Amino acid sequence: ELRLIDVAQAGGLHGKSDGSIVYRHNHDDIVDPQVAALSMRQESIEVKSCSSRRGCQRTFGVKSIRGPFKHLFIVARQKNPSDWTSIDQLDESFWLGYLSGRFYERVLSRYVMARNNSGREAVHATVTIGSRKRSGWLSAYIKWVRFGDLTLQWWRET
Repeated sequence: ELRLIDVAQAGGLHGKSDGSIVYRHNHDDIVDPQVAALSMRQESIEVKSCSSRRGCQRTFGVKSIRGPFKHLFIVARQKNPSDWTSIDQLDESFWLGYLSGRFYERVLSRYVMARNNSGREAVHATVTIGSRKRSGWLSAYIKWVRFGDLTLQWWRET
């Protein structure tokens, strides 16, 4: 059961991530508040924002990805909306990309080995939405959705 999303950019819960998904498992039989607090779970998130590369509406540069995290979210602006207060304009202008932290670590380990990199410093990636070929080391692994098509069902299928 989802309870809270902590979106304190560059700090998050206890200063360890960009934010957290905090939830409690459904335990209807727990009456004691202290026991209920022990059933709380926290999943760290990394949130990256980026704009499309000049002349390439579906290609984005993602800078300074730092782990570890449970979830990586990429908020990609394809174009500047003509009205920033219009939900319809935002829905057409932005994409959300997602990759689990576990899968990111697997892909990163291959990238690090190929580049003789320690893997401890922040990494950068160029990603392309809907690319059939591998463009960049991370592109093929990200699940994308346009803001206007974002649903709970999409999240459950990730």
